[in-house]
Amino acid sequence: MCKIYTVSELNNKPFIRLTGKWLEEKGFNKGDKFRLFYDNGILVLIKIDKEDTNKDLKK
Repeated sequence: MCKIYTVSELNNKPFIRLTGKWLEEKGFNKGDKFRLFYDNGILVLIKIDKEDTNKDLKK
């Protein structure tokens, strides 16, 4: 599956919004937290499990 999005500006900063049922189908839900990695023009989002989020907050 390939989705095409456009980077726009919000308050003079780059802005990317991802929306759609496909996110829920892939396991992302409202309020979820994720880590972002970037390399050579590729963005990777990795969902953080609630248990992992709680561990990070305790550190």
